[in-house]
Parts: sequence; structure tokens; C-alpha cells
Amino acid sequence: ASSVAPCSISQASNPFHKVLMLPGQYDSREGLIHGPDTIEALQRYRAGKAFLSVPDGALALPPVSIPEADATYSVCALTNQGRLLVFPLTELPELPRGKGNKILNIPSADFKSGEEYLLGVQVVAEGQHLLVYAGQRHLRLKRGDLEDYSGERARRGKQLPRGFQRVDAMSVE
Repeated sequence: ASSVAPCSISQASNPFHKVLMLPGQYDSREGLIHGPDTIEALQRYRAGKAFLSVPDGALALPPVSIPEADATYSVCALTNQGRLLVFPLTELPELPRGKGNKILNIPSADFKSGEEYLLGVQVVAEGQHLLVYAGQRHLRLKRGDLEDYSGERARRGKQLPRGFQRVDAMSVE
């Protein structure tokens, strides 16, 4: 087969879904992922082989849909301690064979103790807003506001305002 139907997962309903994630072009009309990258990935796939491994006690973040790399898109990375880093999507390289990218720097002592961790990553387009939730409050960051948190990929990020330093979630609007 030269194409595969993508799936969507509700992590709340069953956190133990097994998912095969594939590269390639998504055809929304047909609902398929196709292309030479898809075929190559399927040929390398072996049943029972781990796609993603995480340390004991850790959870993988849900995948984020990334549009074609364009200067108008920004990657927003947020920690539970309210540190936000915004950088252009074009700074995020696509590495071969599933190698990982460092998106945001967290001091290893804080990370190992569980005090600070990456809460989420979102891709924000021109004209969209980033919503940050902390308890019952939320903060809407427009494009101009996001520029205050811009920096180079893999840097520390800047602290959000007081009251948003214990973050629960984030979304794009």
C-alpha cells in the first residue's frame, strides 16, 4: 500500500493506544498519508518495535500538527513553571531517522527532581492567539505579546507574568 489512513486518539479515553506515526503528505480529501517517505517508513516498520521510548514515570506529549515550514508560523514551548519560549518554525530542523530536537532548555536538576517539565508545544500562525491557563485564570497572548518571549530554539524561555507561573495548560485560538 502506498497510503495509510491517519488516526486520531483521545488520550483521556485510553492512555494505552498503540500508534504508528508516519511521515508524508496528508490528503484531507482522501483522508490518507502518502508519498515516498511513507513507503520508506512502512518498509522499516517491524511489529513490536518501540516507536518512542520514555523513561519510567514519564509521559510523552501529544503530537502537534505542523504546517509546511513558513516564516509566519511560530513554535511556542511552555513549562509548568510558566517559562515560555517562542521561535520561528523554520528554526526547527527535521532530523533523519527519528532523532530528537531540543526545543526548550530546562536545568537538569529541576527536570530530574520533577520540579519543572515541558508542559506543551503549540504552533501559532499569523493572526492566532496563544491561551495559557493557570487555575481559573487564562492569559491571551497576541502576536505582539508573543514577541516579548521570542528567542533562539533550545534556550531557557522567559517567565510569564505573576499569577501565571504555575501553568496547567495551553491552547491556540
